[in-house]
Amino acid sequence: DLEEAAPPRHELYAAARAPARPLDTMSFQLLLLLTVVALCYVAVVGYATADVKAMFDSQDELIQVGSRYLSAMMLGTTAAFALHSEHVRRKAKLLGWGIVVMFFTSDMKWNKKTLPDPDDIKKLNINEKKQKRVIFIRHGESLWNEAFNGSKLPHKFSYQVRSLDRFIQWIASEKSYRPRRDETMAEWARARHQPISRTPTPTTQTEYANLTHLHNTNATNVRPTQVIKALIGEIMMLPLFDSVLFDSPLNAQGFSQAKILSRTLDNYVSKGDKKSEALDDDVAAMRGGHNAPTSVLVSSNLRRAAQTLFVSHWKRLTTTGETVKIISSLQEISRNVDTLVLCHAQKPVPLPGVSECLDLDGAVPLGMQDCVDNKGNKPLFGTGLQRLEEFAEWSFTRDEDVIIAAGHSLWFKHFFNTFLGKSVKTGEDNPASDARDCKVKNGGAVGFNLECGKLADGRTWYRVDNESIEIIEGGFDNAKKQKKAAKKAAKEAKKLKKNQ
Repeated sequence: DLEEAAPPRHELYAAARAPARPLDTMSFQLLLLLTVVALCYVAVVGYATADVKAMFDSQDELIQVGSRYLSAMMLGTTAAFALHSEHVRRKAKLLGWGIVVMFFTSDMKWNKKTLPDPDDIKKLNINEKKQKRVIFIRHGESLWNEAFNGSKLPHKFSYQVRSLDRFIQWIASEKSYRPRRDETMAEWARARHQPISRTPTPTTQTEYANLTHLHNTNATNVRPTQVIKALIGEIMMLPLFDSVLFDSPLNAQGFSQAKILSRTLDNYVSKGDKKSEALDDDVAAMRGGHNAPTSVLVSSNLRRAAQTLFVSHWKRLTTTGETVKIISSLQEISRNVDTLVLCHAQKPVPLPGVSECLDLDGAVPLGMQDCVDNKGNKPLFGTGLQRLEEFAEWSFTRDEDVIIAAGHSLWFKHFFNTFLGKSVKTGEDNPASDARDCKVKNGGAVGFNLECGKLADGRTWYRVDNESIEIIEGGFDNAKKQKKAAKKAAKEAKKLKKNQ
């Protein structure tokens, strides 16, 4: 019934223009111009060692004249692209704004000690508080994560790279790294030059269970660093409405993680018992349908969150014909430039790579996004707390039973730390404590009940019911926490044994 009611999207796909890739049109021209400039510089240096240097008083004078010509050519090239491309001007403004934000933002500065205890809402009568089910989906890994979130040890940070052939293919196109809907794990592994012996027997759940681990195979030889790769990609995307660093999009692994979530929802089988009732309802809400709890899909105005939501819920979106709400209150809490949005206020979020990942005939129609609540970039002197409260307030204005929100790790962590009761302690081995201590995994989904009520001082406040937290996919990245706890337990056991 829902399929019959779905709008004819094939007409929209045919009219949609495919997104430009890094080496298309103006990016190639820019690379060509920079190559010409570099060759001119090499020629000047070469002439400095040839007999033509006799035309000048000294070799230094020749190099000085050549350097002036080089500077003029570089300045002319930059000015030409700045005047010709609106995207270059937009990125120049973002760069300046990013520097200001990095040094002066108050996004993470609020007094957490003065906030009310959310457990006060627990004491209210049932008719004095409201409840809403919320599901958080963290975006998949981004190009920023790939470049900057590895080991911080100098010898590892400098050489966290992929093989040279994958580096070259990444420059040209990332399409070959994204698993197709009908692609088996073995086919995907062969395309990425991975050993087939590492590939499990292709089954719907198993074949993608280890998908992200295969992506992390490092080169045996020293290659260009991920940071250099990101910077080269940024230069090549300069004339395009695209970026590696600003509003960083998903990388190949991020798309894989979004596909894993999609397949988890497709292949989930309800257990039908009381213990799994909450999980059954969450998955049903994410799938959508007549018998499922009513729900709304909402995303941050950053590209990686919207990309993850569209890839993981594409089947639902094309079946129901609904739109994704883009709201700026979900924008990440950080001072990094990857948290600055490329799109303008009340404009749709660009979705590079989504159509390739989903094997669509054209780009994702922009009409699938509802951008009324997209206010653009976060204010310089605002705080993340304001956006946390704004999202919670917005959730209770909705009529749907479930809010499905795609967002970011630090935003989610701040949300849990703000609205989990003070009775939830850190360092404990349970989902509520993990929510306070750890980030949600890339591509992970977590559901919980959010309560709303008025405190004694008349202030409206919110509480995350710690007993209602349900892991749908991935969960919290608590590996370091568990390792630390195990090390501490071993140390205490050793100390106890020594005292005996």
